[in-house]
Amino acid sequence: MDRHTFIYNFKNFPFTTGRKKTYLCYEVQLMNDNFRNPQNWIKGFLYNQRNSHVSLNIFAARIYDCLEGYEEGLRSLYDAGAYIAIMTCREFEYCWRAFVDNQLLPFKPWYRLNEYSEFTSEQLQRILQQRVSYFPPVP
Repeated sequence: MDRHTFIYNFKNFPFTTGRKKTYLCYEVQLMNDNFRNPQNWIKGFLYNQRNSHVSLNIFAARIYDCLEGYEEGLRSLYDAGAYIAIMTCREFEYCWRAFVDNQLLPFKPWYRLNEYSEFTSEQLQRILQQRVSYFPPVP
């Protein structure tokens, strides 16, 4: 992706408007005798089951909260074994180097990147730890 697309869509400001697309930067690695092998493609598909040969690690720049049920969706991924975390400067820099047509320019963290990452990480942890109670409290 181009630099401007990355910066506009990956900046982790807690309150953003006008973002109508989600960009996913991903790599696939298959576990083979305790070695990770990058794959350019995978035949077949994955479905909702635990699989010791496949793991899902999600690093998000922000949490979109505009759709109802997003919290339960995050909890479902987490409960199914996905590792979910908020991107830090390290992950932003990695995406910049691996997926952005950066014209060999270095990644320049934006103002308050670390503060916004911490804020959003705390928000994610509250969501993942929150459980809905279907029973009224006992008096």
